[in-house]
Amino acid sequence: MFPSARLAIGVGLVAIGLLLAPLGAGWAWVTLLGNLLLAALVWLDYWWLRQADHCTATRDREEVFSLGAVNPVRVVVRHRGRWPLAIEVADEPPVEFSLRGGRFQAHLLPGETWEGRYEVFPPRRGDYRFGEIKVRFRTRLGLLVRQRSFPAEAAVRVYPNLLDVRKYQLLGRRDLLAQMGVHQRRQRGLALEFEYLREYQPDDELRRVDWKATARRGELIVKEYDVERSQQVLLALDLGRTMASRLGELTKVDLALNACVLLAYVASLWNDRVGLLAFADDIVGYLPFGKGRFQAARVLEFLYPLEARSVETDYRRAFAYLNALCRRRSLVIVFTDLIDPDSSSLLITHLRPLARQHLVLCVALSDYELDEILHTVPREPRDLYEQAVALSLQQDRAQALAALRAGGIRTLNASPQDLSVQVVNRYLALKRKGAV
Repeated sequence: MFPSARLAIGVGLVAIGLLLAPLGAGWAWVTLLGNLLLAALVWLDYWWLRQADHCTATRDREEVFSLGAVNPVRVVVRHRGRWPLAIEVADEPPVEFSLRGGRFQAHLLPGETWEGRYEVFPPRRGDYRFGEIKVRFRTRLGLLVRQRSFPAEAAVRVYPNLLDVRKYQLLGRRDLLAQMGVHQRRQRGLALEFEYLREYQPDDELRRVDWKATARRGELIVKEYDVERSQQVLLALDLGRTMASRLGELTKVDLALNACVLLAYVASLWNDRVGLLAFADDIVGYLPFGKGRFQAARVLEFLYPLEARSVETDYRRAFAYLNALCRRRSLVIVFTDLIDPDSSSLLITHLRPLARQHLVLCVALSDYELDEILHTVPREPRDLYEQAVALSLQQDRAQALAALRAGGIRTLNASPQDLSVQVVNRYLALKRKGAV
């Protein structure tokens, strides 16, 4: 425990009596009574603050956090004492995280439970650690302050964005995917086949209920169906220097990884076989084809440690490796960038042969800062120079995209804000057309 500002003021007032004591004996008695009263109040405050022993503080959060998303954290304080207490709560999230909130003040009545929520924004993927929860307690007297540290140390892993997957699950069950920007239409001419049984969830269609299985188990059971035709989808992720630059708070690689996670989940719902190739100046890693939700989880674990490298990408080696492994015609989605003419020409040269056997979609992450520069009114000669450079970069990019399309390669010039949704929409559009 330590004294509060209120106690310091009380001591100061009593000290005034000491200064006035030479003026008369009455002031000495006033000072003595003041000291006794203040000591009694401090003792009473100390006694009441012992109620803090009957308080607990815990933290509630997701097991893993998502990069590029708002991650909520909840702090809960329970008071099982007999007297009301005022509290100040400060959590200790990882120091690398950006915060919105995290410090709270509240009043707790006996038997009451208080909850405080704040949000964290991880800067990059990786392993991090939460610290203790610190709570300061005061009574109505407020002469003393007691601080307790509640052990709540815990490790947390930051993965690519999982919140988009959960949002897709929720909106998909409610047939509200248009709110997310996903345009999913019924595929005509394709048969459905039974996949598995699962427990009924809110907003499931009643026509999917399997009444025989429901009667056997005594709870609602629904059928899951899938399209009969299964395709192969290979996600090819460029980890070279062009993907290391940042667009806002995330690197281009982080944005691409978030899109891969959502796309792998959606492809698993369509019973497609998903594989993944990561490459830079050499092959960084390869995840063989698989399907189902277990494969979506494998994709997530595969992507977790990947980072961009300050090297030139060897497209020839990467696509030759891909062609040797993948003999069956597949949808190959390449996540890369077209940042300069030299790297773009190499990409075009080595991607064209791949398009002869596979359906290739090149996803190029656009740089929104170039648009901002071009649409800003110049005020200085330097602004004009920046606009000239931005215009040249955009023209080079447009030429590279046109060259890719001329070589039979589908392109997607995606904005970073809704990259994941744009990629999923293009994948679903290709599924509807039966392009693979």
